[in-house]
Amino acid sequence: MTGLFNQKVSLGQGDGSEVELIVSGNPLYATYETVDGYPVVYDDERELFCFARVVDGRYQSTGVPVDEPPPDGVERHAKESDEVRAERSDERQRHLEEGSTGAQVSRDHEATLEESRHDTEPARKEVQ
Repeated sequence: MTGLFNQKVSLGQGDGSEVELIVSGNPLYATYETVDGYPVVYDDERELFCFARVVDGRYQSTGVPVDEPPPDGVERHAKESDEVRAERSDERQRHLEEGSTGAQVSRDHEATLEESRHDTEPARKEVQ
């Protein structure tokens, strides 16, 4: 299984803009941070990458896009709990084994899977 460790990439957003994020993970589980180390998730409602807080061991979008200052309470390098990471990895593995398109899997996991397989998706490019 291939993976990324602190790889700076440019990722597309729903509004057509791109953001530079640091990606770590593999096709089953990945994390995203700003270049300053703040955790980020793709907010499906806003169709943007937004800062994330860890609530009950899980990332939760703050709704604040990463092109704005981070809101209070967002901690640099915060991680989901081991249990949540394992749960998300298991869920992704089940989707892959079932041949699912992964519609219920969040965009960040899908993007990492594609990054690991092809590294050619137009909305994403490696940043030097």
